Amino acid sequence: NKKMPYLCGLRRFANAYFMEKYKKERMMVVINGEKLDIDGMILLTYLEENNYPLERIAVEINEEIVPKSQYDTVVLNDGDTVEVVSFVGGG
Repeated sequence: NKKMPYLCGLRRFANAYFMEKYKKERMMVVINGEKLDIDGMILLTYLEENNYPLERIAVEINEEIVPKSQYDTVVLNDGDTVEVVSFVGGG
């Protein structure tokens, strides 16, 4: 039974590998179709770090419009789908 410790170690390694892969895959926020690992980030922080013009955008999270007054309190969570829409003037 010398093979048993090897198989147990291999099984532990495989379980750890797939659990880590699963965590990485599910800990995502989708913003404008792109998966990002920003679970737990404040919406305003994300918008500022990505240079969005706050006065000319609207944000929707999971099909709900987020009031601008709440950008600094909304936390982006695993599984959220976010759409950031920019308004462009023209004529």
